[in-house]
Amino acid sequence: MRLLFTFHDGASTREANLEMDSRPSAKEQSGQMTIQDSTKAIEVNWAEVAPQTYSILVDGRSYDVRLEKARNGAGGTLHTAHVGGRACQLELRDPRRVRKSGGADAHDGPLDIFAPMPGRIVRVLAAAGSLVNSGDSLLVIEAMKMQNEIRAPRAGRVETVRVKEGEGVESGALLLRLA
Repeated sequence: MRLLFTFHDGASTREANLEMDSRPSAKEQSGQMTIQDSTKAIEVNWAEVAPQTYSILVDGRSYDVRLEKARNGAGGTLHTAHVGGRACQLELRDPRRVRKSGGADAHDGPLDIFAPMPGRIVRVLAAAGSLVNSGDSLLVIEAMKMQNEIRAPRAGRVETVRVKEGEGVESGALLLRLA
């Protein structure tokens, strides 16, 4: 599962990708994830030690993080995280929700297209380097004996195609990138 997050600490703002091997269930109290920013990938282990309080292990260093109750923001879910004596705002955005809400049309940089459901790739209709218009079919995923067409949310050039016909994909898997 992949989420995007924006980190605001009062002095600066950074964006990064958060990739988890699987979506945590409500019963999970620990796990591992990878945080990817523009320079490197960071492996993170976490454990919930109390409600809304987590122990985070990054590069051998332990941090205690307390989250305040989440609230909805314009682009995603806003959290206030307290680490030591500092507080910062985290805004988590699910790229699939941005696409569904129509926010992709305002996107002017590269746009990753993710699998909306687990399934099997039946057809890849757009090749790397091809130009597509908004609404053009990019590929077809079969899930539960139904074929679902994935269409371009905006016009652009297909930068990369990450899947092949016959390949199985999980929900949230990167399918292709539009430039």
